Amino acid sequence: MSRIPNHQSDYAARNPHAVPPVDDAPVVGRWRLVSRISDGPLASLFLARPNHSPPHHPADYVVKMLQPAHVQDRMAIELLRREANLGSQSIHPHLISLLAAHVEDPPYYLVMPRLVGATMRELIARGTPSLVPEMLWYCRQTVAALGALHERGWLHADVKPDNIFISPAGHATLLDLGLARRTGRMRGPDPQPFVGTLNYAAPETFSDTRGVDARSDIYSLGVTLYEALTGRVPFACESSIEIVEAHRTATPINPRSVNPQIPAGVNRLLSHMLAKDPLRRPASAAECAECLVALEVETIGDYGEM
Repeated sequence: MSRIPNHQSDYAARNPHAVPPVDDAPVVGRWRLVSRISDGPLASLFLARPNHSPPHHPADYVVKMLQPAHVQDRMAIELLRREANLGSQSIHPHLISLLAAHVEDPPYYLVMPRLVGATMRELIARGTPSLVPEMLWYCRQTVAALGALHERGWLHADVKPDNIFISPAGHATLLDLGLARRTGRMRGPDPQPFVGTLNYAAPETFSDTRGVDARSDIYSLGVTLYEALTGRVPFACESSIEIVEAHRTATPINPRSVNPQIPAGVNRLLSHMLAKDPLRRPASAAECAECLVALEVETIGDYGEM
């Protein structure tokens, strides 16, 4: 893939016509890879267009391809197959769409639509004050997508600002089903390796006896909302061991002490979502969505039109 130009483009390039034509770009199946977007631990993302389209046709698709170093890696292949299977079964307006998949033999890849906008991570990184009702709106859309996964018995298992994509119109899309896992699985005597992102992982994720369920994703969404409203995660520790222990035992700094503009009701919801005991969190995505809607309506008048 060395002939693919690296345009340092986001998954959300602002202008869908911005990628120049590349006549000699590699072809994978029915797709011509136009530019490399990014490289992850196991897979790379490429902007692509259908191979039969004209050279100046917009690159309106994203191909997620397993990297050559992992084409013999059974776990990496299984993760991509799981993502393909779950993506084809779980269709929701706020969940990333899967358009095509090739996961039976090399090259292993998935095809998704190209999105325009920015990740919540990018919005947070801009450092401008976040409107509370706006962030509640994004999280409410995200929890609706989580509900669709939970109804099928799956957790997203990696909810974080990087995996929530916001369009210019404010439409939120939950990305990346690659680490999704079945609900209720306990680590037990034959523990599965931890997957996910430590800063956003629920305390029960690290337990030898507790299973995980919808409330584990709700905790991660709570961390995401906390960060969106304060610019920091609840537990900014230096080591992995410290992060795990903080999730299990530490109390986050009151978000209102960081951002006094956070209403008391939102503060209470954050405390609810970030409870150490899953039984003290919203019991389901639907219950969490109800709380978010109520607070969104309550706070929107304080900020005027978004």
